Amino acid sequence: MENGSTHGTESLEGSRLPTYTRIINKGPLPYYYLDVSYDIQNGGVTLPAGRFKTVILQALKNIFGTAGGSLQTLDLLKYDVEARRGIVRVKYSDMVKVWSSLSFYTDTIDINGTRGVFRIHQVSSHLMSFAVIGVLLGGWCLSFSDWCFIRRLVFVIQ
Repeated sequence: MENGSTHGTESLEGSRLPTYTRIINKGPLPYYYLDVSYDIQNGGVTLPAGRFKTVILQALKNIFGTAGGSLQTLDLLKYDVEARRGIVRVKYSDMVKVWSSLSFYTDTIDINGTRGVFRIHQVSSHLMSFAVIGVLLGGWCLSFSDWCFIRRLVFVIQ
């Protein structure tokens, strides 16, 4: 280094301190994950995974128009049919658009004569945080084996 300074180690009466590395986050991660459920007035209505993703895309098109419905990435990583709850992966650049469209589209959803509401339970840039919150709350979320499977799947896709 310049002026005789050292980086990470300094001499203190003949002893050497351990080296360290400072890691700085230089921007957002490429994907965000949303834990989303769809609550319907009539609880007996089932909503398959394909229809769940279609309703999300309809919300985007309704709020932002045709251009808003064209996302780079919208993946449904895990879905529970009985709870109508899933984990959605979106690009960082599309996250605010998806989040706001699901929030504003709440009162206008109509499936077979019943109205529904989107609930966004958690948003994170790290998929592992869903497993941690699930363990802490004892609720529905990713198990460690689900997380490992999804991580391998995402690695193969990329």
